[in-house]
Amino acid sequence: MTDGSLQTKPAAVKRVSFVVPVFNDWDAFGILLTHLDRVSDELGLEASVIGVNDGSTVEMPADFGRSGGLRRLRSLEILDLNCNMGHQRALAVGLSEMAKRDDYDALVVMDADGEDDPNDVPRLLKAYGTGDRQLVLAQRISRSEGLVFTVFYEIYKLLYRLLTGYAISFGNYCVASPSVVRRLAYMSNMWNSLPATAMRSRVPYVLVPCHRGRRFVGQSHMNFVGLIQHGLQAISVFSDAAIVRLAGFVIAISVAAAAAVLYLRLFTDLAIRGWASMMLGFLLILVMQVLFILLTASLVTLRERGTMQMVPAVHGSVFVRGWRRLLPVA
Repeated sequence: MTDGSLQTKPAAVKRVSFVVPVFNDWDAFGILLTHLDRVSDELGLEASVIGVNDGSTVEMPADFGRSGGLRRLRSLEILDLNCNMGHQRALAVGLSEMAKRDDYDALVVMDADGEDDPNDVPRLLKAYGTGDRQLVLAQRISRSEGLVFTVFYEIYKLLYRLLTGYAISFGNYCVASPSVVRRLAYMSNMWNSLPATAMRSRVPYVLVPCHRGRRFVGQSHMNFVGLIQHGLQAISVFSDAAIVRLAGFVIAISVAAAAAVLYLRLFTDLAIRGWASMMLGFLLILVMQVLFILLTASLVTLRERGTMQMVPAVHGSVFVRGWRRLLPVA
């Protein structure tokens, strides 16, 4: 699907809700609100913004969102969580709350810091279909981070493809229909990763190329360890497939190593007496240990899939402290 084949804004998309997780970034969130207000005015949207306060340790300013500069937003609400749950879990709670509502035609998920460029909202809505179960994902075609991060990100994408069989080139920035929101809210994997759960849900989606923006203010809270944890959480959504693929990789590497040992033993004079037998025995023990561990992990994973798990749509409300409506002012 190309941009030229799409309308400026689907006629059915009038009421749009924005879900934005926030942890202490009130300054950045305030700047984002001005951008969303402008975009909503340009597109003629009835826009609502829901900020998911992920247990912030910095209090929201008392006059936040009430300065009078926001003219187009239909409403601004803050969903306060009882504790800091982390970005993905905060999103899971936010979407589970939105799954209970029917006051929007499309839901936009984006970060508050500006790296999800609000100027791409028109393009994402442009790709959004009018039918049921529609999902549009912002595909990252460039990043604003440094060289080291970019290299490790490319390694992560390669590992993700090898372990899961899926290519990932997008984050949380997306547009979803109400039915897709409800579908995702009932998937327990949402606690770990929205992008991976979107792929696991088997909902057809459209990718829209987008450049990653720069932060409005401040520095990212994400450190290197956090990035690794984020990647592992996404892979864990496909843990069953990853275990099988790991077993295949171990077997393939072991067979190749055994073939190399036999070649050295039979067709060269490099092997020392008894060396080949010792190496083959070591490889056999190694393969048996690894396969036993992977088989055990696979059985545990399959058993857990057959038990009742925490579902965001059912258990998410436990983490909600309350709602605050900032706009319209009562």
